[in-house]
Amino acid sequence: MNTDHDSDLLKIAEKVSDAEPVDWDDASCSHPALEPALAGLQRVEAVADAFRAASAGDPGPNRRELRTWARLDVLELIGEGSFGEVYRARDRLLDREVALKLRKRPVSKDNENDSRRALDEGRRLARVRHPNVLTVHGADVDQGRVGLWTELIDGANLRDIIGTNGALEPDEAVSTTIAVCRALRAVHGADLVHGDVKSSNIFRDIDGRIVLGDFGSASELDATGTVSGSPVTLAPERLRGAAAEPPSDVYSVGVLLYFMLSGRYPVEGVDVQSLLEQHETAGPIPLSIPRPDLPQNLVDLVDRAVARDPARRFTTAGELEHALAEVGVADEQPTSVQEKTKTPEPPNPRSIRIWSGVLAIAVLAIVVFLGRAALSPTAPELLLTDATLMLDAPGGPVALENGSAIAPGDHLYLEIEAAAPVHIYVANEDEAGAVFTLFPIPGLDLGNPLPTGRHRLPGTIGGAANDWRVTSAGGVETFLVIAASAPIPEIEQHISAWAAASADRAASAISTDRPTLRGVGGLSVTPGTAGDGGNRLDKLQEQLSLIEEDGRTFWSRRIVLNSSQSR
Repeated sequence: MNTDHDSDLLKIAEKVSDAEPVDWDDASCSHPALEPALAGLQRVEAVADAFRAASAGDPGPNRRELRTWARLDVLELIGEGSFGEVYRARDRLLDREVALKLRKRPVSKDNENDSRRALDEGRRLARVRHPNVLTVHGADVDQGRVGLWTELIDGANLRDIIGTNGALEPDEAVSTTIAVCRALRAVHGADLVHGDVKSSNIFRDIDGRIVLGDFGSASELDATGTVSGSPVTLAPERLRGAAAEPPSDVYSVGVLLYFMLSGRYPVEGVDVQSLLEQHETAGPIPLSIPRPDLPQNLVDLVDRAVARDPARRFTTAGELEHALAEVGVADEQPTSVQEKTKTPEPPNPRSIRIWSGVLAIAVLAIVVFLGRAALSPTAPELLLTDATLMLDAPGGPVALENGSAIAPGDHLYLEIEAAAPVHIYVANEDEAGAVFTLFPIPGLDLGNPLPTGRHRLPGTIGGAANDWRVTSAGGVETFLVIAASAPIPEIEQHISAWAAASADRAASAISTDRPTLRGVGGLSVTPGTAGDGGNRLDKLQEQLSLIEEDGRTFWSRRIVLNSSQSR
């Protein structure tokens, strides 16, 4: 287990136990690998808050003493981030509830210009009127703090919806992204930049309306030049210190769409430096790796939107919106959030009183349990109960072992028995150093994670079973099979750069009436896929050693076969 992750998780657990506010958004973006554990902690926090509130007979630890700010009565703290706090408040003049966002840093001579700029931007935002943009009612400075007040959204943000229900369907993700593009067109048209487009800043109200909110919280650099906010969603040029501009907002929309479709990010890392290294070396993981089942035109659009090179990307929100419309998904508002989330039943007051005395200890114990369960992958020996490379021979299936012979025309497949949901990666390298990705690849009906049960890989395409096919004699053929309970971004970045097994690859003329994937053994090498001296599977296994040192567990098997003209 990663001890740094352990330490960070326990610190957050202690905050939950002590009823201290946690910046969940910052924690999630700073530690993508901890996402499952953090989701569990948030659920525990909600339960703990309900118990404390009922047992103490007050509104709970997030309640603040009633006070005023400008013309507002401040009622309750409902959110907190790196730069500000969000309160539920009442506008005394108009007699309505609003959301009040206050900057944490008080106005001073040192930040007077920043405060004035924030106030000016708030006032300009108040002039932006669009159904997909959070309505800003006003901005002011009071009690030494800059703030703005907005409509109060009755709904949920996309991060929480996806965390509860999983990735969105393609049509829902595309229609949501179109709404966000329209919102950004209005914002950019007012000479403003959002600066922090991400799933926790996109809301869906109870009527299904998509709303872009929380402007500008990540558009600043701190005194050390370190990017603040949500680095995992930012364009690489912003990570290097460039100012937020409309094109960088559009890049973040691409990351948002990637996340809505896969529940993951195209480039992942634990901090700004590791993210930059991934951007500069491997680049974004193609969407086809986590979602091989998606239409190719949608995959191509997303990959372009998050491309490493700014010249390849969409430059305006309108351009991206137009491209999304061309994908062919109907432009309809998504399902109401009421169909996505359920309101929990209120706890029984008597039960609350009985258990409140041991709450603090119980919360910490549950948090640690949830955290470790999420962080510790399934033990390697429990991931797969069977994994065998098979030859579909005329006399019946034959299990292949190290040293087995294969020949052109042979059909190969991998049989696995998964004891739990598992991510599988399969690669092949021939004697000349040509390397191919065999699984996962675009076009297959099934991709990672594979569900519990028995599977025959590569699987089916359009319902028709496929095999890998040996297309020519290639000498020594090496296969590497990797299994893990969670995605391994480092491995995915390697295999996404290699040629994928394909029925279109040239092969010797061997008649067959069965669908095949040609990607095994001495294939005609696609330009740019020849080895750089070979041994790239060795380098991949070196990467696995580093992953193991990082505390992550996996299962792997290396199989070496001999491919000749005949067996």
